[in-house]
Amino acid sequence: MYIIASPPADLLSRAREHVHALGAHIEMLEEKRKEAGKRPRTYFLYGTPGFKQAWEMIWKSDEKEYRIITDGKTFLDFVSEQYLVEHIAAKKKILRVQSRQIIADSLYARKIIAKDTRENRTSKVMPPGYQLPCTEIICGRLVIFISPKFEKTLFVVENDDFAHTRRSLFDVLWNALPSKNITT
Repeated sequence: MYIIASPPADLLSRAREHVHALGAHIEMLEEKRKEAGKRPRTYFLYGTPGFKQAWEMIWKSDEKEYRIITDGKTFLDFVSEQYLVEHIAAKKKILRVQSRQIIADSLYARKIIAKDTRENRTSKVMPPGYQLPCTEIICGRLVIFISPKFEKTLFVVENDDFAHTRRSLFDVLWNALPSKNITT
């Protein structure tokens, strides 16, 4: 067997043929890439870094509204109230993101509700006696479950159908709750 070096012009010609062949299939490859990007994904995040990463996912979604079900205190197990105001609420205002919140009634919740207008939020309160030990955020194709227990775990599901179902359930609950102002 003998190996003989090809002229550089021949190598360039073959490379151009391969590029041309790739170009002929670019639309099909792009469709496959888009489909792969829509596949369901699940993320397990932990602690303060995971909490911040979840919010970056929300901001990158380019959605202009998210829904949240919370007791209001869950976030304080991950970051300070100052961080919530200076980073999350501030970025939310810059991006002009609105939120609808269903919150368990408490003195702390009433303080949060008092800031609704300043923080682009509308809140409704759960009836007395209901507890919400975990927080759920629904944004675009993301559903984020946040639990301060179990090692400060965040569970993120990225899936259109799952998010649509959670959004529908949120909306049913939202529509069933009365709209009333709560004074602090």
